[in-house]
Formats: sequence, structure tokens, C-alpha cells
Amino acid sequence: MTAFEYFVKQLDYQVKTLEIILSMKDEGKSAEEISDFVGVTPSEVNKARPKHLEIALENLNRYKKRNKGGYKL
Repeated sequence: MTAFEYFVKQLDYQVKTLEIILSMKDEGKSAEEISDFVGVTPSEVNKARPKHLEIALENLNRYKKRNKGGYKL
């Protein structure tokens, strides 16, 4: 696995994690419940914002476009 592939996989994981955190926040779950489920600290749960998800999605899409099928992602 190249560094680029690893970087894109990390971004993908970040997007999925933020989606889960934000959806659980919308359901009214506590930071402790979310952190236990997702595997991050409660302070990271409290910091998660929709803007962070938007930025991560933009970055992921940009790097996937830049890849243009050159790497197996």
C-alpha cells in the first residue's frame, strides 16, 4: 500500500466516523455513549461538527478524483 492509498483510506475512515458521531448526536446520545460505540474520546465527540464532515468529504472526493484510477482504493 502506498502512502497515498493509506492517506485516502484514513480520510474515508474519518468521514465514516464523523457520519456516525453526528447521526448519534442527532439521536440525542451522550458523548460517553458515542465514544464507547465509535472508539474515540468524549472530547473528540464534543468537537465533531457538520462543517468538519463537509471538509473531510471535500478532501476525500478531491483525492479520489486526483487518483483517476491510478491506485486501487
